[in-house]
Amino acid sequence: MLLRSLALLPLVAPLAVAQQSLGMYWDDIRHVVVFDADTDVLLGSLLLSANDCSDCVLLADLSLGFAVNSTGQVWVIDLTTPSPTLASGTNPIPVSARGGDLALSPDQRYLIVTGNSPTPTSVVDLATRTEIGTYTFGIGVSSAEVASDGSVLASHFVSTSVRRLMLDGFGNLSDTGELLNTSSSPFNCIVAPGGQFGVAVLFLNARVVSFEIQGMTSVDEQLLVPILSGVGLALGPAGDALYTVSGLDPSVVVQRFGYDPSTGLIENDPVWTRALSGDPSCVSGGERLAVHPDGSKVYVSPFGSNALSILDTASGSVLGSLPAGGDIHGSVCVVQRSECFLVLGQGSGSAVFPSTGHTWTTQLGAVENAYPVTLEDGPSFPLPVPRSRAHASTPPTRVAERDVQVLLWNPSVFPANPEQWSSRLHVTLWSNGRVTADELGPRNGIELDIEVVTNPNGTRHLRFPFEIDGL
Repeated sequence: MLLRSLALLPLVAPLAVAQQSLGMYWDDIRHVVVFDADTDVLLGSLLLSANDCSDCVLLADLSLGFAVNSTGQVWVIDLTTPSPTLASGTNPIPVSARGGDLALSPDQRYLIVTGNSPTPTSVVDLATRTEIGTYTFGIGVSSAEVASDGSVLASHFVSTSVRRLMLDGFGNLSDTGELLNTSSSPFNCIVAPGGQFGVAVLFLNARVVSFEIQGMTSVDEQLLVPILSGVGLALGPAGDALYTVSGLDPSVVVQRFGYDPSTGLIENDPVWTRALSGDPSCVSGGERLAVHPDGSKVYVSPFGSNALSILDTASGSVLGSLPAGGDIHGSVCVVQRSECFLVLGQGSGSAVFPSTGHTWTTQLGAVENAYPVTLEDGPSFPLPVPRSRAHASTPPTRVAERDVQVLLWNPSVFPANPEQWSSRLHVTLWSNGRVTADELGPRNGIELDIEVVTNPNGTRHLRFPFEIDGL
């Protein structure tokens, strides 16, 4: 098994899109709407006893959606029924946060709910639907985005900085002490594929700033339409297209810029610019833009508009719209059903891993964690600092061991071989910092590899890239 040590992560082509994609948006202060994002057909709306709605997110297996308001309630939406319904169990989930943004952890076990001061930011365990922790910092956190290594980009629109927090495997938030000074109000942040760079949109002077996440250093910036307020941004699935929304009541402006996710550089001139009617105002952190997983269209939710606009990503032309029962107030999100998972556990065996679309029999003794992955993006695991050795002759000792496998189910792209899997990798971390991997068991269509990534600040992370035969 090849073990690579890299300074930067290379990007590869995304996996062919074949599975169903769903979208969700708030159409007024009390309704959430779910739609088929492949056909742009409404699947239904759900009346919630909620005011001051803000953000929404969907799980990668399209089983559940979550919608939050500013009064400390996270509503759980069942997406497995023909029309959206309230999920059984604890619903809504009470939280301490009174903010407006939602962010899922890379393994989708935890949900971050931002909190404006004086309320803290909450962390919710989605398995138990309970708030397991809170984090309070200064004026609060109104926007959060989680990177593949657990870094949390946290900002507040009345501040002038974006901070890097860390979310560990137990749902604990901590401050790294690293921050990006923006000299203006950061309204929202996103993470580029690969997890090395982030982009923030600034409210007061309508700019986007690209930065390196490790160390939080600015790389590039781009002015949007002058005199407007920057309120939203999104990246295409490959990370090479940056979409922004800015505005000044009664209109909003959507722009597309070229972006390089391997360097963080933004092209100077927009590919296109499109003006729409609506108010740019929105809850800080709320996603006013969502790109379809195949990269063909972008959804825009202008505050106060009576429709969700759909634009062609190549030209910026209006393809259509989705109606709202009232003026749109909250965010929009679009997710493709995950067809590929990285599963982690210990030991060999035949543990079962169920997902909404398929159930696999793995080569692991037990599945401890699972991450939705694509060919272009996946989780990144921080490595500890190697222990010092008192004598050169002292042999290294084992620090940790894990078993890893990648699973895929895609009958549309691979009708003759819809269920594919990699061999099991037995990974060992040694006290001298060395990482070894043994390839065990058969594979069917997927070659799993391992990389040790060294960041510019010297920290190391472990990643598991993979290839699919024929792609």
